[in-house]
Amino acid sequence: MRAHGTGDFTYWRAPALPGIEFAEGRGPVVTTEAPHFHAEGQMVLLLAGRRVVERDGADHCLEAGELLWVAPGAVHTSRAADGEAGGSAHFLHAYLPPGLLPRLSVEPPAARQRLAEGARRRSSRLLDTLRHAEDEARALSALTLLFGLARGKGAAAADDPEADDPAWRARAYLDRHFDGEVTLEAVAAAAGLSRFQLVRVFARRFGLTPHAWLLRRRVNHAKALLRAGVAPAEAALASGFADQSHMGLHFRRLVGLTPAAYRRA
Repeated sequence: MRAHGTGDFTYWRAPALPGIEFAEGRGPVVTTEAPHFHAEGQMVLLLAGRRVVERDGADHCLEAGELLWVAPGAVHTSRAADGEAGGSAHFLHAYLPPGLLPRLSVEPPAARQRLAEGARRRSSRLLDTLRHAEDEARALSALTLLFGLARGKGAAAADDPEADDPAWRARAYLDRHFDGEVTLEAVAAAAGLSRFQLVRVFARRFGLTPHAWLLRRRVNHAKALLRAGVAPAEAALASGFADQSHMGLHFRRLVGLTPAAYRRA
């Protein structure tokens, strides 16, 4: 558990649903998160209060009982609504592996959506089921109801980046080489841009500089390794960090926990 303002922010995992991580926060919303992204899709459910999630360059002000889907790789952030620092909120995030939704034949809500009244009334019971159920079918049913996952033909595939988009070429290069030495010159060459052009075009397209994107990519990879039980020192080197201390500095800033504490969560 980690402090979030004067409230609590906790990472946890459902025993019946390995590979899915949850984050739950309670208390005052007092800070703005740094822009970031996840390898997984993220379902955001606000159970109480108000909270603004910035996604795809637009603000989505969530009220209690509303949901928002953040696609894998989408840069986003959140903050208190209307400058209401200290306003109390209770939110739940579910980080869903990309292959899960097609396997369940369900789709996330395309836009901000209100949780069905029945599911909202039962939210505490559904949350308790996720925390404690040993049966996968029961846990999946609770997950589907609690996050408004509708039956469909599977999650919509993300648009393929255009081959002639230099920002996407740069991102693809970073994704292939994040675990090794990466220079701005090499990324710029892969994109067919000068270094100055690269930083400007990349930030306009993804909301982060190439360096900031790279750090988040490395931290996301380290999180996956730590969840699998890999030691922090080994996870650091496998994720492209110079050493465990280097990883710890950025991990704590972006995740809010030390790597060791996250591994124990």
